Amino acid sequence: MKRIIMLVVLLITGSPVIAQPLVWVSPDWEADDPAGSSKSLIFDILNAIYEPLGYEILHQQFPLKRAQSMLTSGEAQLLGAAQVLDGLAVPHYPIINQSEMVMYRRARINLSSGADGLQGLFGVWPAVKNDTLTQRYPFLNGMAVDSSSEAFLLLISGNRPIDYYIDTSSRMAATMEKSLIVYEPGDFAIGQLTVEPHYILFAKTTEGVLLRKQFENGIESLYCSGELIEIYDGWSTPVPDISPSC
Repeated sequence: MKRIIMLVVLLITGSPVIAQPLVWVSPDWEADDPAGSSKSLIFDILNAIYEPLGYEILHQQFPLKRAQSMLTSGEAQLLGAAQVLDGLAVPHYPIINQSEMVMYRRARINLSSGADGLQGLFGVWPAVKNDTLTQRYPFLNGMAVDSSSEAFLLLISGNRPIDYYIDTSSRMAATMEKSLIVYEPGDFAIGQLTVEPHYILFAKTTEGVLLRKQFENGIESLYCSGELIEIYDGWSTPVPDISPSC
């Protein structure tokens, strides 16, 4: 109740009177962000938006379903980055794009037709991607393995008839960077399958509506000042589709 009273004061007066920090919950960062760069990028953006308003960002990590329930129960105020989830408020602007990549044997695959070019071939991917991939591409023939490193090794080693390896761009890059496997790069290519916008999500409550509006205003202000692009450049991350009228 005290938090709601403070928010009402803010709505009326415009003065940031904040009794508690904002709890930001994010799901499965170890799986999708092994280098931690996406988490750090988002933290910098949220701080740039909310710190001038008097908020303090407190980050916690939980499985997605638990994070979503925390938002709807009021235990947390921000969730993401995540794709659109039923029952949660979505801002106008994504905060990051997540690319889904495929590494494949040049002699076996033609990706000019996109993911359809994988039909009839055999691939591997980390188990964390299994549900997403089988729903998006029901024609895939392959198997989920324990880790990205195992999937990469199976493709590169040639010990089994593996034609391709699918993963998120950040996890694939981290896997390749830390691998000590020697292989002929010319035998392989990397292509992009999809680009999915991910958002900071909010509860559909008075508080959530206010925080979402502050987020959208903050993104526009940072973009128009040039600070937002500097933040993305600092983490070597492309700016998603953000084009407010400045």
